[in-house]
Amino acid sequence: SNLKYLGEDGDIVQLAVPKKWNMFLMLLQQDSKRQLIEQQMAEAYGRPMHAQIVAEGESQPKPARPPAQQSLQQAYDLFGRENVSVLDE
Repeated sequence: SNLKYLGEDGDIVQLAVPKKWNMFLMLLQQDSKRQLIEQQMAEAYGRPMHAQIVAEGESQPKPARPPAQQSLQQAYDLFGRENVSVLDE
C-alpha cells in the first residue's frame, strides 16, 4: 500500500503518502476522494472517521479536528460530557 498509517486522535486518522507520489497525495486530498476513504474507515471502525492525508517525512502536525469536533470538544470541556446532548439534525 502507498498509504502509511501514522496514528489517530479520536475520530481522526492520519495517513502519509511517500513524497515521490505527490500527484497521488494531491488526488487523495480532494474532498471527493478523501470522503471515499473516510466512508471505508467508518465501516471498519464502526463509527464516523476523518482522514488527514499528508506527505511522508514532512513535519507531521497533530491531526486537525474538524470545526464541529472542536466546538463539541469545547462544550464537553466547559460543561462536562454528561451535561452535553448532541442532536443530529
